[in-house]
Amino acid sequence: MNGVIASENYEEDNYAEKNTARSKSSGAASDPIISSSSPQLHISPPVSPTRVTHHLSAQVPALSYSSSDDEDFYDADEYLLYEESSQWDSARDSPVPEIDTQNIEVKSPDAVTATKMYDEDEDDEELDCGKHGSVITHLLSQVRIGMDLTKVVLPTFILERRSLLEMFADFFAHPDIFSSIPDLEDPKDRIVQVTKWFLSAFHAGKKGSVAKKPYNPIIGETFQCFYDMTEPGTEYKEPKPEDIVTDGPVPWATKNQVGFLAEQVSHHPPISAFYAENYNKGVSVNAYIWTKSKFLGLSIGVEMIGQAVLSDLKHDEEYLLTFPNGYGRSILTVPWFEMGGKCSISCAKTGFASTVVFHTKPFYGGSRHRITSEVSHVSDRKPFLTITGEWNGVMTSKWANGNSETFIDTLTIKTHKKRVKPVDQQDEFESRRLWKDVTYNLKMKNMDSATAAKHKLEERQRSERKEREATGTKWITNNFYEEGDSFIYKRPLQKRLEEKLEQIQRDRELQLQQQQQEETQAATTAAATTQQPQIRSQTPPQVQILPPQIHPPTQPNVPSQPTIAAEIPQSVPATVTAVDTTTPIPDSAQDQINDLLG
Repeated sequence: MNGVIASENYEEDNYAEKNTARSKSSGAASDPIISSSSPQLHISPPVSPTRVTHHLSAQVPALSYSSSDDEDFYDADEYLLYEESSQWDSARDSPVPEIDTQNIEVKSPDAVTATKMYDEDEDDEELDCGKHGSVITHLLSQVRIGMDLTKVVLPTFILERRSLLEMFADFFAHPDIFSSIPDLEDPKDRIVQVTKWFLSAFHAGKKGSVAKKPYNPIIGETFQCFYDMTEPGTEYKEPKPEDIVTDGPVPWATKNQVGFLAEQVSHHPPISAFYAENYNKGVSVNAYIWTKSKFLGLSIGVEMIGQAVLSDLKHDEEYLLTFPNGYGRSILTVPWFEMGGKCSISCAKTGFASTVVFHTKPFYGGSRHRITSEVSHVSDRKPFLTITGEWNGVMTSKWANGNSETFIDTLTIKTHKKRVKPVDQQDEFESRRLWKDVTYNLKMKNMDSATAAKHKLEERQRSERKEREATGTKWITNNFYEEGDSFIYKRPLQKRLEEKLEQIQRDRELQLQQQQQEETQAATTAAATTQQPQIRSQTPPQVQILPPQIHPPTQPNVPSQPTIAAEIPQSVPATVTAVDTTTPIPDSAQDQINDLLG
């Protein structure tokens, strides 16, 4: 892992865009035909699947796809499509009339509506770009094959009604699969479970078959939620205060829930970072993703540059995972979404690894959304497990001994509902509150108001960026810190547990010192107490004086004077005892962490 990005080509990824003339075919993708009489264009194949093989602290490629810091970065904005309307011969030739967003009334939902509109299953509406032919035609006139779409303006009607940060939270829509990884004692079983969680993480993020684009998060935007481990559909019960992880990524989630926190840590280039954990299980994920989009002719490709690190604290293991690319196909008619590319899952400590290939649909024949995966050990010549199927359908596993079984059935498995604070209780820069006006007007199909609301957000972001540039102020992230070209959560579970162990050790030493002082003081007090009664019990010596005698004087009959001696007891050695005699101190730091996790 040296930070080199290795690109791997697949025959199936040589999509229809490589042909300059196309004919209809029953097995072909739904892209429209390019007439043979059209001007001959050199159309490049789709973006090759990218595998990022570097660790979190590795370097990113020197060639950046992003715009520079002094350039504006746009998302989908209707109003910008019309700024260049002067290129059209007349208003009649212009795709649509120019929109003045400053004079458009933006309707805002009330608190109840703002929360309810996110709770509903949404965005399964049919999107037919053919109905917006003039807008799409104008869009295509601004791009060329292979062009970076960072600054290309996309129409508002293609927007999905949520932020990209919230979409990443859907990776944990099966918290039971994710949280059960440390429960398995055999490392072979753990790599299989990690692979199962990875393959189950994508279908929940797509609400339907139509390809729509989530909002580009603005810098500083955050999204917080948690997933409860109870069965989907059961009534949620408020947790006990002592069960809440107040220092976790979601301060109102409990030790047995999966808390999720995402933040947009950079806008140029667009980088999102997220962190999730289950405290009781000692499992967490730290990830960062750069999105790079390119125009591929009749498709749009989005490279997901970055990786995730899954930490199993119970077994002191780390799993490195990379992400597939996304493709929006048939952008002139009814766009649909697919994934493509080769991903890897590896654990350096155990030597187990998985490869997952997301196959794109070939132009002739074939099916959509296929995956193949192989799980093996570095010492194996062949994989001990092979998985095939569809990432949004049924996947079947075949073991080396010939046994086959259903690995995951995403059609029947229930997803857990993410728990999010009501919109009116969220911070200003939390996704749902930030985008509520855009979401509401999109839901009400008021595209002009949605565009105006979005314009307002982005103009504020540009204004704040210019102000920072003028004052020389650097943007400071809230929840993640930059290490090399990676972003790592500031308060991961392992760090917090280590701090608790250090605090426990300091408390033990302090209590031990106090105990030794108390025992020394007790010994001194006991000595003084023993001596004092003996001194008081002695009677004063009696001296008898006899009168003088006539016979020769003899020694007076004086009783012998008793010896006055304080019987001081010998010093008592202090007995050192453990602070908690019922709980022995574990030998290793790993044992101590496991004790904290329970």
